[in-house]
Parts: sequence; structure tokens; C-alpha cells
Amino acid sequence: MQRTLASITDIEKHPRTMSILLAAIALIAAQAPAPPQAMTEEYPSDALREGAQGLVRVNLRIGTNGRVKGCKVIKSSGHRSLDLATCRNLQARARFTPATDDAGNLIENDYEYEMNWRLK
Repeated sequence: MQRTLASITDIEKHPRTMSILLAAIALIAAQAPAPPQAMTEEYPSDALREGAQGLVRVNLRIGTNGRVKGCKVIKSSGHRSLDLATCRNLQARARFTPATDDAGNLIENDYEYEMNWRLK
């Protein structure tokens, strides 16, 4: 017997299932760290000279103190200096509201962030 995922229409027919689904979504959202406070990007001088631009996607490891503990580029801009500057700036300046577990204890968590480097 093959099983398939239920459609939203099927879920709406079962209020208890919908309640459980919404509670699970709320729990996941509550455990995610808050986005970083605003930071000033420092455009790397070599990237400025070359007119380099691009989108960098990183995975950040957020410590229990709300600071970036680790940064890994998961999608490069194609320009090494922009990729490195993204991690350097976030590790130096970004501050998060730390995630908590079900008991309210602070925990480390991962956060995906995109930096779009554009020259004006």
C-alpha cells in the first residue's frame, strides 16, 4: 500500500490534526534565533576595485550568548573576498537572541543568512 502526504484540504477536515500541525510549527519558530541586529557591511577594497557584487548564503552557528560562533559559506558569491567579509562582519557584529529548549534553557542553534553585496 502506497502512502502519500496529506493535502491541506485533507488536514482542514480534521481540526485535531490541524491543531497539532500548528502547534509544531509554533514550537519550531520559537526555537529559532531572532534575526541579527542591523550591522554595517564593510565592502572589501579589492572587491570595490574589481566592481565585484554577489549574494553570499551562510550557515551561522549561534552560541548561547547570542554571538556568532561559527560561519560556513553554503553558497558563494563567486568572489572570495565577499564570502570572507560576510563571515568576518557577522562574527564581529551580529547579535542574536539565543534559542531556548522546551525547558527555557539557552541552546546553540543554526541560522541561515544571506548577504547581498551590491555597489550603488
